[in-house]
Amino acid sequence: MKPIKLIISAIGPYADEPLEIDFNQFAGKGLFLISGDTGAGKTTIFDAICFALYGATSGQYRDTKNLRSQYASPGTTSYVDFYFSHQGEEYHIYRQPGYLRLKQRGEGLIEEKEKAVFYQGTEPPVEGLNQVRARVEDLLKINFDQFKQIAMIAQGEFWRLLNATTPERTEILRTIFMTERYQRLEQCLRERRNAGLAEKKRLENSVVQYFNEAAAGPQSELAEDLVALQTQAAQSGSAWNVEAMLDLLQKLIDEDKVQAKMIQADLQAANQLLDERKKALHEAQTNNQLLERLAEHQNRQRQLAAQKEDMEERARLLLRQKAALREVQPAYQRWQEAQELVGNTAAAIERQKYSLAQAEAAQRQATAILGPEQLQQAAAWLAESQHKQKEWGRVAGELKELLQQVIPAYNTAKGNLQQRQLHFQAAQGKYNQLDGEYKRQEQILENCRAGILAQTLAVGQPCPVCGSTQHPGPAQLPAEAVTEADLERSKAALEQARQTKEKLLTEAEKAKGILQKQGEQLKQQVLNALAEVGQAQPEEAANGENLTARLQQAAQKINAEIQAEQQQQQQLGQKCLAYIEAAQQKKPSARPGSVKQAIELAQQAAAAVQASQAELAGSLKTLQENLNNQQAEAAKLQAQFAVALQEKEFADEAEFKSLLTTEAAIGRQEEQINQYRQAVQTNREQLAQAAEDAKGRALVDEAALLRQVQEQAGQAAKLQEENSLFKARLAQNGRLRQKIAEQETPLAAANRESELCSRLYNLISGNVSEKTKITFEQYIQAAGFDNIIAAANRRLLPMSDGQFELFRRQEAGNKRSKAGLDLEVQDNFTGQRRPVGNLSGGESFKASLSLALGLSDTVAGDLGGVQMDVLFVDEGFGTLDRKSIENALEILLSLSGANKLVGIISHREELVESIPQQIRVRKSKRGSSIEIDTGF
Repeated sequence: MKPIKLIISAIGPYADEPLEIDFNQFAGKGLFLISGDTGAGKTTIFDAICFALYGATSGQYRDTKNLRSQYASPGTTSYVDFYFSHQGEEYHIYRQPGYLRLKQRGEGLIEEKEKAVFYQGTEPPVEGLNQVRARVEDLLKINFDQFKQIAMIAQGEFWRLLNATTPERTEILRTIFMTERYQRLEQCLRERRNAGLAEKKRLENSVVQYFNEAAAGPQSELAEDLVALQTQAAQSGSAWNVEAMLDLLQKLIDEDKVQAKMIQADLQAANQLLDERKKALHEAQTNNQLLERLAEHQNRQRQLAAQKEDMEERARLLLRQKAALREVQPAYQRWQEAQELVGNTAAAIERQKYSLAQAEAAQRQATAILGPEQLQQAAAWLAESQHKQKEWGRVAGELKELLQQVIPAYNTAKGNLQQRQLHFQAAQGKYNQLDGEYKRQEQILENCRAGILAQTLAVGQPCPVCGSTQHPGPAQLPAEAVTEADLERSKAALEQARQTKEKLLTEAEKAKGILQKQGEQLKQQVLNALAEVGQAQPEEAANGENLTARLQQAAQKINAEIQAEQQQQQQLGQKCLAYIEAAQQKKPSARPGSVKQAIELAQQAAAAVQASQAELAGSLKTLQENLNNQQAEAAKLQAQFAVALQEKEFADEAEFKSLLTTEAAIGRQEEQINQYRQAVQTNREQLAQAAEDAKGRALVDEAALLRQVQEQAGQAAKLQEENSLFKARLAQNGRLRQKIAEQETPLAAANRESELCSRLYNLISGNVSEKTKITFEQYIQAAGFDNIIAAANRRLLPMSDGQFELFRRQEAGNKRSKAGLDLEVQDNFTGQRRPVGNLSGGESFKASLSLALGLSDTVAGDLGGVQMDVLFVDEGFGTLDRKSIENALEILLSLSGANKLVGIISHREELVESIPQQIRVRKSKRGSSIEIDTGF
């Protein structure tokens, strides 16, 4: 990857006008320097390249959320446009960070979403944050962290590059040397090993479980052997003795088969004897039942013969009584029916008279509660009252909303405004304090720079600032020192305080405007509400004093009016209910749902009472006429009955009635006589059949036969239970042996698979030797990494005047961690090796730079498929002396050229003087700008 062009718009300190850097201008020599004031935006150029490629910045403590320039106007878009070439093809990435900006119209902020687009020739562009990042990683074959270690040594990243652990360096070298297939091989073996072990364990658990379910008979000679083998299998948790399990199960099966055959023979004989005894018992029961039935019929015949004479006398008496009743009873029945009809009609007349009296009394009582005129006018009065109540309710609702919602909301908004104003004042104070501290530190830093420069001045030598060879008053180092890092932190804190202050000011002004509008609306609503209840005068609209108290008084007045109307309506409804209850002489079945419904029901009740009185009077007249006719008819029928009595020679009515009362008993006696005659006939027939069935039979002892059947049934049941136990045990042991036999072959295969994969995995994952723990992938990478170290030493030796060389550590210090790719440094002056973490700051920078260059050389040599034709170095030279800087520059100059681009950020004057190709960053109050010097 080699940069071609970079366009930056409204990013970091660069404001509205897009900044364009053409890297082709440096293609001749390849080495260029970025210089400028602290905070001017030198590192922002590297950040922009990282952000375009991966959506992240180069520094550990910078993020993409604050990339938008504070100097940018609302209409300017923040973006990075990066053009680069890779392996002969040109590419182009446009990326826009996410940020908040002021609205161009109106107040408030609007959020711009992060965007990313990847272009390649005529192919369709790739859009989306994740999609573009994945496309870049696929193209360059490295991710963001690997890019920082291969192509960019960011500020503060030297120590991390040099001191990366074996796992971290493995990730970097995996892409470079394309060793991912070895990692996949290790993962595949681990998965196969784990799967084989799991399958082996599953099969062993299955075999042990099956075997533990096996059983032996209580008298079996193999029972102790079975328990012992089951205990061993359960304790070991493995199936190492499958053959012994199968052999023992077969012996148990053979033993139970012999025993089962003997039990089955005994059971067959017992069941045969049981059947014979059951048959004999059944025959005895049948014999005895026939004899008992014959005795029962003979006894019944004697009982019926004793009742014969009495039944014949009762039959003759019944014939005479029935003849007399048939002649007189019809006349008597017609007379009794006429008498009953007269009595019913007379009772109905009395009931009608009573009902009419009750209706008249109810009407008088109801009229005393609510007169006819009052009842007729009640509906009109209710409608007028409800209209007044509705109007008062509307006004009360408006007053309630003002008192409970509008006014409290206004007071809350007023309190919020005061809080926002207090927060803004606090933020303003904090900003002023930080601004003073930043200016103080900036002045101290400038004095430090002047003091450092003055220490190098000598008489006769020109000053690099003014050119004078005389130095009568050189600057002195101040007592208090401030670093550029301190100043950067102060600047960041100042910027954060400024943003906070401006945000709080915007919020406070917005809240103030809203509150003013709410106040005007509230005042007008209150005066309108008071005017509706007659408590506001036109001249009072200007001052609006004591409006809340007056609203409360108005609300109380309206509520009193509403309650008065409701009370009058309730009283009317109660009168209507009392009227209904009095008119109907009972409480209503359902209470009316409203006063209006109560009035309607009362009116209906009044109409019903009047209609009922008219109906009762008419009905009473009709009943009286019917009674007169019915009495005449009853007298006529009574005379006919008296004639019938004389004709049949009844002494009087009492004698007839005496015989009549026994009529029902006559019917029952007649039925009993018929039943007797039928019983005599039926018993005669059944007796003849029973005598035929019992001919030649004698009683048998059933109890003795029953005891024999029960005893034999118990013996057969016991044998059947033993037979079932043998069958169940045979079936279970046979099934278990078959299941275990089925697992034998798969278990052996799982054993072979797990053992083979375990040996291969331990070998390829570096777990075979306790001395050197290195994976197969790391072993492959180590060969290529040795080439990288050799290339790095070609830079490090001259850069350190032959003092230091890098070596790959062979063993881990704790004998547990993998360290095949860890680094150590040899001090050729002392002949000792030590960890690279013990190097000083300058020494670490030399070693890191050498390692990065060696890595670039190896990549350029196409060892893996990663091609990186650029190297950026951000700071780090401040820890080097002049000679080390010269050595480093000599190496960087030899590295750069037409095919390699090397960019450096530094404040060192030696670099400014030695590198002609420069990008100078200028800082101003309106943002930063750049000046490109190609050295010509």
